[in-house]
Amino acid sequence: MPGKYQKPVCDCGEELVYINNQFKQTRRRVTKDGKISKNILGTHYNSTDDPEYLCCLECGKTYNYLYDDEYRIVRGGELL
Repeated sequence: MPGKYQKPVCDCGEELVYINNQFKQTRRRVTKDGKISKNILGTHYNSTDDPEYLCCLECGKTYNYLYDDEYRIVRGGELL
């Protein structure tokens, strides 16, 4: 029987929050009257070097994250 889940915490003792740095790019035409079309041509998702990580809002440390056997987030190593 698995143990009780403990939320990921920072070395300073604060709970960590999940950060997702992906953003969506939307492509639209410019209409013949110079307006942006309401019709979307396509979307593209971009991400930064570290698109997903855990962060401490108190001290600013960041950490990788892993999943346990029940697919719950657990803290990994500190990101530098």
